[in-house]
Amino acid sequence: MIERLLNPEPDWRTFNDYDVLDKKETHVFKMRIDQNHQKFQEQYIKILSEEELLKAKKFARNEDSTRYLLSRFASRFILANYLLTSPSEIHFHLSANKKPMVDGVEFNISHSGDYIVMAIAPGPVGIDLEYIREDFNFDNLLDDCFSVTEKQFIMQKNEERIRFYLLWTRKESLLKATGEGLTDHLNQLDCSLSSTILRNHTSYYIKSFSIDRDHIMSVSGTNESTKFQYWDYS
Repeated sequence: MIERLLNPEPDWRTFNDYDVLDKKETHVFKMRIDQNHQKFQEQYIKILSEEELLKAKKFARNEDSTRYLLSRFASRFILANYLLTSPSEIHFHLSANKKPMVDGVEFNISHSGDYIVMAIAPGPVGIDLEYIREDFNFDNLLDDCFSVTEKQFIMQKNEERIRFYLLWTRKESLLKATGEGLTDHLNQLDCSLSSTILRNHTSYYIKSFSIDRDHIMSVSGTNESTKFQYWDYS
């Protein structure tokens, strides 16, 4: 049953800049792109670095530029809240596998379709969001990216497309949590059998959710027993 892996949409609380984020908890945020871009775009120049503003101008598509600006802006405010500093003082750098990092906090971010999502946790964390595209032909990815068990799960009658995106977000969120990023031999990583997976001698959990009927999100990390808070940044 797909319900074994896919949870219904969480109970989202509205996030305000004065909310205090408990560092012992895992925090998951969602942001609607269109409405928040309109709300915050005049503040970008005050908060974002010159390098970020220049990078945004290099995107060929306006929607990619908008998504980048909003994700950096929101990340700065959320991380500043967590670290008790100002948004402009947040300094991003990249890991060896190009994962954005900020000293003093474990976080990850993803975007697709109408949303940006972000996770902050007491330990390593990865998050992946996918928009369920009805026109995407995923058949050619099955052999290279999914185990035999996963393919059987995907190709059950009804909801094949949702099953595909569900397992894809689980794989990607896990590999972002481990710091590996997408690797070769994805078909050797089975994310369909359990919510806990041993990877590189470390146990990781995976939690998957529907945001709405068009978006699926998975969060992976090393602290499954921590309390989860779900925030709507709007």
